[in-house]
Amino acid sequence: MRFFFYGSLIDPAIRAAVMGPAAAGCRAVPAILVGWRRHACRHAIYPVLQRRRGGRVSGCLVDGVDPAAAARLTAFEGRNYRVATVHLQTKGGRCAAYVFLPSRRIADPGEWNEADWLRGRKARALRDARALMGWLGRKSVRESRGRWQRRARLSESPRSGAQALAAGQLVG
Repeated sequence: MRFFFYGSLIDPAIRAAVMGPAAAGCRAVPAILVGWRRHACRHAIYPVLQRRRGGRVSGCLVDGVDPAAAARLTAFEGRNYRVATVHLQTKGGRCAAYVFLPSRRIADPGEWNEADWLRGRKARALRDARALMGWLGRKSVRESRGRWQRRARLSESPRSGAQALAAGQLVG
């Protein structure tokens, strides 16, 4: 499966803390999401996306995410996020990926600044991610693993990429 990350999960250390050992087998490449804007999240250190005509969000496309890692990502993101499929631009062309979008309005009007986050908040975010995945993620991982295993099986079906996308599935 493929995921687009645009905030703290751009960072390889945080991605490894959240995804566990599966992160080592994934490939990350730069990607651009067109038609969206990255905003600061109210009362938090991470960003959220909002649709914006003419907007562009840089991030990374992570390919090779297995169902267990997808379940860990779901537990990390929590119930304030939902999974959606988006279309990205990469050096290799256009492709589809899953992304975590806010499930309610939690964005501040200001834009999230990755450089500021790296300077002042990355250490806290890494510490929090390790702690969260150490105890909270276990139950949520078990609960959501089946959902991602079903999605992975669907994405491995012999359908073409266009057919799978039209049916709401993603070829991984």
